[in-house]
Amino acid sequence: MPEQVIESHNPCNDAIDKVTSNGSFEWKFAGWTEAGQAANKLKMFDAQPNPSSPLYSGMRGQFKHPSQGWKNFTIRHDYDFAKGAVQNGGKGYHVNVELPDAKYAFTSRSRGEQYAADCMQMLSERVKHDGQQSAAQWFMTKKSSS
Repeated sequence: MPEQVIESHNPCNDAIDKVTSNGSFEWKFAGWTEAGQAANKLKMFDAQPNPSSPLYSGMRGQFKHPSQGWKNFTIRHDYDFAKGAVQNGGKGYHVNVELPDAKYAFTSRSRGEQYAADCMQMLSERVKHDGQQSAAQWFMTKKSSS
């Protein structure tokens, strides 16, 4: 299934709205997605005290569709290392959404590689210090991109 690329002023919020139908769908946490090897290129704002700690890029969960029941989703922060920024033909910083029947990439011209790094670092810190459920609640209440 092809990915639909959508320009956005706030990619993470728009991704959450897509999954929850603007907050009308109930959701539940299923797990975290770890950042890929390419994320090692990102410059983190603070050296991780424990390099073996995972770097998380997003979360997996389920949303409850009113007529179709529970459906899986993934929302994750990403950066297009292959092509770079939107201005250069790439997706730059973007938030991927994977649903059972569709894929989306919410892109932002105003946010770059460092923003992607900051989002992943903050998410990882929240999971580590607040616990998985609290971090999931924080992530899905649109605070992970503020």
